[in-house]
Amino acid sequence: MYNFIQYFPNLSTINYGVNKIFVKSIENYLIQNKDKKIKVLDFGCSRKPYKYLFDEFDNVVEYVGIDVYDGEFVDIVYDGGEVPFPNQYFDIIFSSSVLEHVEDLDSSLEELHRVLKIGGYSIHSVP
Repeated sequence: MYNFIQYFPNLSTINYGVNKIFVKSIENYLIQNKDKKIKVLDFGCSRKPYKYLFDEFDNVVEYVGIDVYDGEFVDIVYDGGEVPFPNQYFDIIFSSSVLEHVEDLDSSLEELHRVLKIGGYSIHSVP
């Protein structure tokens, strides 16, 4: 069901990690889609450490942080079941160091797929 486009084994050993792939990929997508109004889901947002990326782009019209724990930067507390948005709502869904903590990964990935627009961009990093 899922198309895993890239797999980068242990990139940290060659100093090619989150900032050079994850961040750059998101920036490239935003630049290539500068004429679209982009909605973003930060899955497992915690303190939203990557929000600054999206603040720099005028085409990002909505940025939602969702997490299983409540916190100062969390917009929606997620129960691990259904993501509380309609089908095909987000243009970008991303997470960093989150998926390895998810109890029911298949179900969560299905939910993320459901709320991702056709042609949308989903990028996740795991340690």
